[in-house]
Amino acid sequence: GRVRLSGGGTPGESWLLSRAAAARTAKAGAALRELTNMAMWSVSSAKAGNGVDCLLDRKKDTYWQSDGCQPHCISAQFPRKVKLVEVRLWLDYKADESYTPHRVSLRVGSNVHDLRDTADAVELQKPQGWVAIPFVSPEDQRKNMDEEDEDGDEEGQVQDRGRARTRAFLRAHMLQIVIQSNHQNGRDSHVRRVKIMGPGYHRIAHFQSSAYQMYETIR
Repeated sequence: GRVRLSGGGTPGESWLLSRAAAARTAKAGAALRELTNMAMWSVSSAKAGNGVDCLLDRKKDTYWQSDGCQPHCISAQFPRKVKLVEVRLWLDYKADESYTPHRVSLRVGSNVHDLRDTADAVELQKPQGWVAIPFVSPEDQRKNMDEEDEDGDEEGQVQDRGRARTRAFLRAHMLQIVIQSNHQNGRDSHVRRVKIMGPGYHRIAHFQSSAYQMYETIR
């Protein structure tokens, strides 16, 4: 199956994370937390001067560029099994055109030898800005909405505070972002930034003063 992501519409109509949606996520507190710096990163290929470091420098005017045959892969290996909710990619169709990823899928596993696909591949339509790709599709989230998370399970759920819905997650040591094709049938890809998001810390209380806010989460 295929899932299409478009550059227009509201966050409820697509998985494109707009600035407004990003602001709401930040305001929601501990709904999600970033895991990017916990991982060791690698890429399937890179043009000289546009390596994996360009994905992680937090700059939107630099980019990783692949240099080989498709599919192009971005891999992240964690020192321990972590909970994964979504991957976020900063893409710029206006600047990159045929270098912009079009069809993207996610894989997870313990190592590079046992990676498996998660949800169906997504098709991006001229993306501009952050694109959020969940490890569990909205359809599968709805199917599993009433299931409880048990210790040892590879799948679970986290309540996304402020959005009145449940966010599903997967557990894995390694993830891989697979770029299957580009816009306009381009060969190599540009990705300007990447983030990995997992469940946030659980808040046990809500305090207004900074003196008390340090005690409102359980780590």
